[in-house]
Amino acid sequence: MASKLNSPSDFAAGKKKEVYTDHDKVDLLPPSAFETHTEDAAWKELARATNEVMQLKLENQKLREKRSTPQFIPQYEHRVREDITKDDERKYIDEIIKQSSEISDLKKEIQTLKSRHKEELLDLEKQHTYKERQHVQRSAELAAELKAQEDRYDMEINKLSYDHQQQTEELEQIIQGLRDELSLTLSRSKSRSEEVEGKLKEMQERLSRRVEELEAEVRSKTQTLENQTKQIVQLKNYIGESETIPRPVEIWRKEKETLENRLKISEIDRENCQSNLQLLNIRLNSMKEIQNLQEQELSRTNKEKMDKTKQESILLTRWREKVYELLVQQKSASIVQRKDEQNWLEKVNDLKNELTSANNQITVLTHSLSDRQAQLDMEKNNNKQLQQEVFQAQQMALSLDDRLQESTDSVDLLSQFSHSISSKFEGNLGVLQSILGSLKAYGQRISFASSRIEVLQGIYARNEAMKKLKPEDDDRVNVPGGQGNLESVSYISSELEHVTKERDKLAAQLKQDAESWSERLEAATVKCGEENRNLRKTVEDLEQVLQEKSQKCASLEELSEKLEGDLEESYESIDHLKTELAKREVGLEQVMGEQREEIEVEFREQLAEYDRKLSDAKREHTKSVVALRQQERQMVRDKERMTENFQTMEHHYVRQLTTLQEQLKSLEKERNLMMATLRQEGLLGKLRAGRSEVAQLPEVNVNSQFTKVDTITKLMPTDREEEEENEAEPIAAVLEDLKVLTTTVLRENSSDSDSDI
Repeated sequence: MASKLNSPSDFAAGKKKEVYTDHDKVDLLPPSAFETHTEDAAWKELARATNEVMQLKLENQKLREKRSTPQFIPQYEHRVREDITKDDERKYIDEIIKQSSEISDLKKEIQTLKSRHKEELLDLEKQHTYKERQHVQRSAELAAELKAQEDRYDMEINKLSYDHQQQTEELEQIIQGLRDELSLTLSRSKSRSEEVEGKLKEMQERLSRRVEELEAEVRSKTQTLENQTKQIVQLKNYIGESETIPRPVEIWRKEKETLENRLKISEIDRENCQSNLQLLNIRLNSMKEIQNLQEQELSRTNKEKMDKTKQESILLTRWREKVYELLVQQKSASIVQRKDEQNWLEKVNDLKNELTSANNQITVLTHSLSDRQAQLDMEKNNNKQLQQEVFQAQQMALSLDDRLQESTDSVDLLSQFSHSISSKFEGNLGVLQSILGSLKAYGQRISFASSRIEVLQGIYARNEAMKKLKPEDDDRVNVPGGQGNLESVSYISSELEHVTKERDKLAAQLKQDAESWSERLEAATVKCGEENRNLRKTVEDLEQVLQEKSQKCASLEELSEKLEGDLEESYESIDHLKTELAKREVGLEQVMGEQREEIEVEFREQLAEYDRKLSDAKREHTKSVVALRQQERQMVRDKERMTENFQTMEHHYVRQLTTLQEQLKSLEKERNLMMATLRQEGLLGKLRAGRSEVAQLPEVNVNSQFTKVDTITKLMPTDREEEEENEAEPIAAVLEDLKVLTTTVLRENSSDSDSDI
């Protein structure tokens, strides 16, 4: 047994075993597990430790099998066996004590390492949070700086755009003025050309000669054109032939450049010839028209009764003088017009170039802004990625903390479980030791009884031999001695039976105890095997988890290194961008300074012009204000007159109304009196009965008056109402108009007082 047990050197501290932890299962870590060593040595030691564990398992299994099989050892080997078992038990107990002490040391080391790990995690979290804060502050500062720079660029761009718009508006105004001037010059030139056409009616003979000369010139020009076209065709053919012939590149390029120059020169000549031809055709047409007009005038003059010689001489002198004057005027006008057109075209081209340069600068600035915006977006995306990675690292750290807490809880549970197993094992050891003591006592008793039995057997055999040797005579003589021997034999036999019974009982008890203890040992071995298996599984799982966690830690370290590298790169890129921004700002400041100087000069000139215009406008404004005030005073006077007229009209209408009302009342009274008198005298019945005889009655005048009064009374209320309505309505309208006029006058007076202030 001792040879198959583990030696004390197997439990020494020199063994290096890696122990891995999981979130719900934890194994004890020896101090050697935290030593720095290479990965190859760790894997070798793991393989060695696993092999040793397998060997120990096999040895324990063999020992259990040997213990489970009952062996009947002879008596002479019993003491040696007991000594061996005692030594093995002592060694086993010493090894268990050593293992328990190592377990306690390992627990302490685990606790210390946990505390260290927690402290390291706290330090790492603090460093990480500090770095995050720095990064966030840095990103916020950079964002603020970029925002400020964007605002600056926006302001500058707005200023430039505003200045550009003003410049474009001014240029458009200038161009519009130039166009107006051109239109004026064209109108003037048209008027002059019309005058010239009117005057050139007398240029016939000289123009005919000039026409012939021009035709000759045209022929010569056409010949030159044909020659040039032929030369162009020849050059094209030469170019085609030269392209087919393989030549070196430099010669080909030189020939190409020369030919292009010739083509350009020939095209310029062709354009000049075409322009000259057009001008000559125009001149020919004008000369022909002038000749026709002069012929008509000559035909008219021939009709008159004058001498032909005098007319011809006068006409020729006049014609020559006027032709000369018109030619001079035409030439000078064409020269002046060309110069003006060239000047205006140059100005327009300069303005276009300035516009293109300004547009190019604006496009450059917009592209630079878009570039900066893209860089900003890239930096923002990088910052977001870094924040996400930091958040993931924080989540990983939190999950690792949770797993560590769970592993500590599982370590505590395993320690409690190991304590309970050790206490149970110690109780079982005490019971086994007590049983072994009782077994030793029983063995001693059995050995003593066996020695007694052997002594009795020897005595019994001696007595039987003596009985055989002695004759019967001696038996007869020694009858009382034989009886004594028989009594002693019976006593010994009874004692022997009693001892054998006790021996059988003890053997049965020993068998029962051995069977019970063997069953208990088997159950304990099965439990220990299951527990060992479970512990080995937990150890393997924890080793795997530890490997995974170590890999995760390594990956996290790599991630942190990568993040630090990315941060450094981002900082470098930010510094580089800052330097570029500073350079660009310096360049922009220079450009802006130059542009400011130019713009200031232009604006100063414009301000001077605007000041002049303002002074003129102020003068005109003062004049207009004086005129307006005079008009307002005149309006006030007119309004006062109108109000007075309206008041007088109102009083007049009121008086008329009162008089009319009084007249109506008096007429009503008279009518009522007349009706009453007529009714009293009974004239109404007579009038109604005999209306045909009204003319014979003496009261004709009275009836006529009555009818008149009746008609007046019938018509008067309606007329009175209409007159009242017609008179009341214009008075109300007049009053409303007066109110409106007073309010407007007051407002105008207040606005005038404010403007004067």
